[in-house]
Amino acid sequence: MTAACLLAVAGLALAGCDGDGGTDDISGAAASVSATPTAAPTTTEAALTGQLPNLTGMPLLAARTMANDAGFTQIAAHDATGAERTQVSDGDWKVCFQQPGQGAAGLSDPVDLAVVKIAEICPAADGTPAPSPTPTVTVTRAAAPSPTATHKATPKPRPTTVTHKPTPKPKPKPKPKPTVGYTEPPVNDHDGATALCNDGTLSYSQHHRGTCSHHHGVAVWYK
Repeated sequence: MTAACLLAVAGLALAGCDGDGGTDDISGAAASVSATPTAAPTTTEAALTGQLPNLTGMPLLAARTMANDAGFTQIAAHDATGAERTQVSDGDWKVCFQQPGQGAAGLSDPVDLAVVKIAEICPAADGTPAPSPTPTVTVTRAAAPSPTATHKATPKPRPTTVTHKPTPKPKPKPKPKPTVGYTEPPVNDHDGATALCNDGTLSYSQHHRGTCSHHHGVAVWYK
C-alpha cells in the first residue's frame, strides 16, 4: 500500500510539468475560474427606492405628510412665482409643481415642491408670475314684478276640547191627563141642565150619582 501511494504522488508531480520542464500556474487557473459574477442588489439598496405620489394641487402641509408617509424625508418648498416668498405656514400654500415627478425615486433624493398661495392660480411654468384672477362681472337685472300675492284662507281654529261632566237629566214631569170636553161652564145652564158631560152632552140628572155615566163622566156641574 505504501508503494501505491508513492506512485500516485509521483504521477501527480509529472502531470504538473509542461513540455519545457516548468510547472503550470495553478493560482492563475484558480483565479480565472473564480471570475467576478454580476452583483445582485442588496436588501439595503432596494429599500432606498420608493414610490413618490402625485402631490400637485394639494395643500403644502398635506403634501409633506403624504411624502413622509411614502418614506421621503428630504422635502423642500419654494415660491413657484419666483418672488421668493417664505412659506411661514404650510397650510396657506398649495403645490403647483414637484421634482421629481410621480413614480419611483430614491428615498434619500431631495423632493422639491413649487408652491403658491391657496387663493392664487398656479403659473404656466415654475418661476413665472402667477396670472391675475379674472375679474368678476356683476350684472344687475331689473327685478321682476312680484306676482299677486294669493292669500290663503285663514284656517279656522280648532275647537278646544273641554271635558264636561254630564249634566244629570231632569226627571220627566208627569204628563197632565188630557181634559176631555169643556173646561169652562157654558154661559147659560141650557134650560135647567145639571151637568155637562165629557162628550159634550148635557145631563139633566137630579142626582150626582150616575150622572154622565154613559158619556165619559161629568165635565162641569151646573148645580
